[in-house]
Amino acid sequence: MKDIKVKVCGMRDPENIDQLIKLDVDFMGLIFYPKSSRFAGDADTDFTQFDGIIKTGVFVNLDLEDIHKAIKKYDLKAVQLHGDESPEFAQKIKQDGVKVIKAFPVRTKEDLEKAEQFKDSVDFYLFDTKGDKPGGNGIAFDWSILNGFEFSRPFFLAGGINKENIHNITKIKNPAFYAVDLNSGVEIKPALKDLNEIKIIKNKIAQICQSTQ
Repeated sequence: MKDIKVKVCGMRDPENIDQLIKLDVDFMGLIFYPKSSRFAGDADTDFTQFDGIIKTGVFVNLDLEDIHKAIKKYDLKAVQLHGDESPEFAQKIKQDGVKVIKAFPVRTKEDLEKAEQFKDSVDFYLFDTKGDKPGGNGIAFDWSILNGFEFSRPFFLAGGINKENIHNITKIKNPAFYAVDLNSGVEIKPALKDLNEIKIIKNKIAQICQSTQ
């Protein structure tokens, strides 16, 4: 297995973010969905100060102009679309010079088939467990259903990933597997992450990648 990247989503606390960056993770998700308990839009934090990590804004059915403003305000390097956005909408976001990740709620193989509609509009797919909320449900889907699909874009794996189940990524035999997305499975409380849990997961991923090369 090639080196798998790590994204930690739902960050908000500046001290927590500082500590996260020291762990050398690859992506950090800031959620700009007002209904989320991890909403970062009202945080008294200057997110532009944080370097050395790909700052990713997570949006759910927000209008184009507001996303443009957020990209500039928070110096975002990537945008994750977690709602019902169209391929055409995603393409317009790319014109801002950011990487675009499109999230898809997954329960069955049929849910995965929708991703290829976005192959020319986004840089990455993200497969998350279908639940009551658009992300952060804390439940893992059957990761083995990812096998056998030929995806045109690399994908992030999300949904209830924690130190107890991270070893199950060995079941994923898809060459497009690019990164894991951690959130509720590594939280002390919403928007506050357990850095030790993340470190354990990161080390386990490194061991798995090394042993399966």
